[in-house]
Amino acid sequence: MKKFLSLLLLIPTVASADVTGTARVVDGDTVHINSAKIRLHGIDAPEQKQTCMRDQSVWNCGLESTEALKELINQSVVTCTELGKDRYKRIIGVCYVQGRDLNAEMVKLGMAVAYSRYSNDYFKFQEQAELNGAGMWSGQFVMPWDYRRGKRLSSMVTKAGNRSACNIKGNINSKGEPVRLTV
Repeated sequence: MKKFLSLLLLIPTVASADVTGTARVVDGDTVHINSAKIRLHGIDAPEQKQTCMRDQSVWNCGLESTEALKELINQSVVTCTELGKDRYKRIIGVCYVQGRDLNAEMVKLGMAVAYSRYSNDYFKFQEQAELNGAGMWSGQFVMPWDYRRGKRLSSMVTKAGNRSACNIKGNINSKGEPVRLTV
């Protein structure tokens, strides 16, 4: 009996650091459950205002990534297993809905990439998403970590310096005619 009790002490129990509840999606790789801020482990999603190119059109891949995570959660209970904390004191975790790994699902959809700086856990899903042309892999994009450092799609600017994917915006008068500025 004594050996049996000793063995029970060695069996890992459910982590007390698990966070479970209704999640509020902040962006494609961050959720809040109650007061806990959770950064999804091993993945990096485009920033909210980040744009990507597909079929020579600009699309808001950051916003679409956020929406993809909301759809995966679909108002279900989310459980996140804490793996540590980041420099911003957020929980780094793997989050699940009904047993589905949300981190992996975001990479499979091409709405996040494997974050090689911190983990190799999701590379196989990224390779498949890239082969399938899923999400961001359907066109051109800047890796989220490069975007945060100021890098933008160079293909949006032609060699002549014109923005090929940017619609020119301006003012119109009450007759619907463009207002021309003189310098």
